[in-house]
Amino acid sequence: MLNPTRRGFVTGGLAAATFGLARPAFASKVGDTDILVVVFLRGGMNGLDLVPPVSGSDRLLYEAARPTLRVPLSGDGAALTLDGGFGLHPAAASLLPLYDSGRMAVVHATGMHDPTRSHFEAQDFLEFGTPGEKNIGSGWLHRHLASASNLPPEILIPALASGGLQPLSLLGSGETLTLDEPEYFTFATGPWLWNDAQHDAMRNLYRMQASAVHRAGAQTINSVDIVDTYVTDDYTPSGGAVYGDDEVGSRFKVAAQMISLDLGIQVVTLDIGG
Repeated sequence: MLNPTRRGFVTGGLAAATFGLARPAFASKVGDTDILVVVFLRGGMNGLDLVPPVSGSDRLLYEAARPTLRVPLSGDGAALTLDGGFGLHPAAASLLPLYDSGRMAVVHATGMHDPTRSHFEAQDFLEFGTPGEKNIGSGWLHRHLASASNLPPEILIPALASGGLQPLSLLGSGETLTLDEPEYFTFATGPWLWNDAQHDAMRNLYRMQASAVHRAGAQTINSVDIVDTYVTDDYTPSGGAVYGDDEVGSRFKVAAQMISLDLGIQVVTLDIGG
């Protein structure tokens, strides 16, 4: 798989963007269930070049501050018009149809009240949802799920973290499935094959669910069985969706597959570096 960059992800298509730290989120609806998909683009994004001012006093200030780096209004590399005040960098032209159709919004001048100049602290504060306070012990998405009163009574997997680690936004959740590459999310790897007898023995070991350890063990086996059985390479996306062959496309495709299994997923996180 390729290593994606923030620029490659943004220019490839995105449903919504919030500038400051690049942390877009978008929501869709499957059946009667609202599903929130949160995409965290690690690193900073140059919002003034991605969506530069193109008219008025903002444009004058922008040109004065960036006499050589500014996105021009005409000629090669000219900004694409979004509205009367702002434009879009031509390298992100694939986002323009989303904006024109009302499926993308740009939120300007957003930020935190905490004065930290640490990029890493700022990322943590975004995921905790508590700028200036890191000793809270839970992420904002976990608190959202814990406070939701309209969740279906039978949910197998309420949250999916697409990546190698559970993000801080889901800190405190013991029910999140963290899934990076499905082919490795199995007991049947390498020379040690997972056979039916071992599978049954493990399930019997945790079937009583008398403690948190038993419940975690049972949940792990259930998750492995689901992914091993249903998340396959021959998945055909609905709605004509086309996913890239790189790491970003693969994670979105896996997330779509998991959502389509109707497991009760409420939240999906995708963590992308670069």
